[in-house]
Amino acid sequence: MIRKTREKNVDVEDAMPFTSKSPTYLTPEQRDVLTQIPADLSDREIAHHYILTQKDLELINQWRR
Repeated sequence: MIRKTREKNVDVEDAMPFTSKSPTYLTPEQRDVLTQIPADLSDREIAHHYILTQKDLELINQWRR
């Protein structure tokens, strides 16, 4: 996929070598929407959905290699 930047056209796979060669199902615009924190969330809702609890961290550490 070629993405146009201010400087030049950039091949996204070359710019991000960690991406796989599997099919892309989302457009860059759709991916941007899904990776942004919604503006209408309260601070409490942001904390609830985006901060790991101590229990979450313990579970992660159990499965870490």
